[in-house]
Amino acid sequence: PKLNLEQTLSCDITGKGEIVTIIAATGGDINTAEPAKGDYSLVLVRNSSGKGLTKVLQCEVHSEDGQQEAVHYTVAGVLDIDNDGVLELAVEQKYHWGRQRYFYKFIDGNWAELFHGGYQID
Repeated sequence: PKLNLEQTLSCDITGKGEIVTIIAATGGDINTAEPAKGDYSLVLVRNSSGKGLTKVLQCEVHSEDGQQEAVHYTVAGVLDIDNDGVLELAVEQKYHWGRQRYFYKFIDGNWAELFHGGYQID
């Protein structure tokens, strides 16, 4: 499927010149109830400060037509949750029955998931 860049943003994640680019992208029609084989949604980050590290934080690739529920990932925000001067990244996972939020932090040169939570619609 064709690559659709839905969100791109760059920021100094550590406050010390550690620039990262955050990308949310989809392929195919992930907004349908029954995605086609090969449709995908992902969020990745790339360190733009010369180290060249790219990390996929969330990704859903549909392996068969209509066999999986469509999942859509977006960047929900970049904010300093714990007031330590290092920004955290919030990724939202949307699906038919609810939402989840995943929170990541750049620690010692690596991305770590801090926590996640969500809700399901009954």
